[in-house]
Amino acid sequence: MKRATTARAAALPGALWLSAMLAACAGEGDAGPGARGDGAGTDPGFEARGAEIVETGPDGEPRYRVQAAVVSQDPRSRQVQLQQVRLRLADAGGASWQVDARAGQMPADAGSIDLSGDVQVRGRAAPGDELLAIRSEQLSYDFDRQLARSNTDVTLTMGARALAARGLVADLKAGRVQLESGVHGRFPPQ
Repeated sequence: MKRATTARAAALPGALWLSAMLAACAGEGDAGPGARGDGAGTDPGFEARGAEIVETGPDGEPRYRVQAAVVSQDPRSRQVQLQQVRLRLADAGGASWQVDARAGQMPADAGSIDLSGDVQVRGRAAPGDELLAIRSEQLSYDFDRQLARSNTDVTLTMGARALAARGLVADLKAGRVQLESGVHGRFPPQ
């Protein structure tokens, strides 16, 4: 049995919030809500609509926010599936990024996120910097290392300048983007 709820978490580390959500939705043996008709109890995982996961840093400020139209957890792998995902990233240096994708998945430890389907990254490495946009069909992001990777075709734009390549490594902490191969650029005169 899946449970549909609306969840909103604030000022809790993402992994802690996710763990609390998992514990609250866990089955309670054969007689509990997770019981199957065959008598074998299972953890039903969870499903939430309009959910937001927030992880805060040591200063209490949000490091990231993951919003999704639907969040569900596979009871066996404990992996979290997301639909219509919006990820917001910020750091103490003033960098601000927004990432949108059709789908995503996070491991149970919430240490990373794999995004797919029209992934769009927009942001500034520092206040006042030019807006940077990245598009790809797939992107993985490691929250602790602040590192984004893609092995698929990517397009990077800054104003009227555009670069296309196959593969990308973006170190958001250092403000550095590396395009892997097949790089093609367009730099119109200013």
